Amino acid sequence: MTDIQKRLERLRKAIPGPNVGIIIQTSSGWEANYTGHETRNFATEQEARQYLNKCKTVIIIDI
Repeated sequence: MTDIQKRLERLRKAIPGPNVGIIIQTSSGWEANYTGHETRNFATEQEARQYLNKCKTVIIIDI
């Protein structure tokens, strides 16, 4: 696990509730998750945003 993966995992665990979602750009597309739900993979950022449309806050990591 790389340093950035460890940081992302700590961020996921620190999110207080399901109103915050995270979208992460990967080499094969985008993955999205919010607290209490599984991480899902998407081909586009738009699809990932749609999955998290119920979240009040969405954090996008595209590095």
